[in-house]
Amino acid sequence: MLPRDVDEETCRKPRKKRIKKDPTAPKRNSSAYIFYSNEKRHELKRNNPELSFSDIAKILSKQWKRATAEERRVSAQKSQAL
Repeated sequence: MLPRDVDEETCRKPRKKRIKKDPTAPKRNSSAYIFYSNEKRHELKRNNPELSFSDIAKILSKQWKRATAEERRVSAQKSQAL
């Protein structure tokens, strides 16, 4: 005996309809990390053109973890400005 909301043929629950996003809704602010990585990505790619996107992301995350409080503060101010 299957629960009432399960289809007997497929033995699956029916999918819920996804609510469509409002295209005019405001977007969230970018984080300080996003501003930092966008600034540093171009420089890193210019100096190391052979690096893949994932390699660049790994390097940027390590640099962000080692970033000084001043570097983080500058990026945070840029993210709050928008």
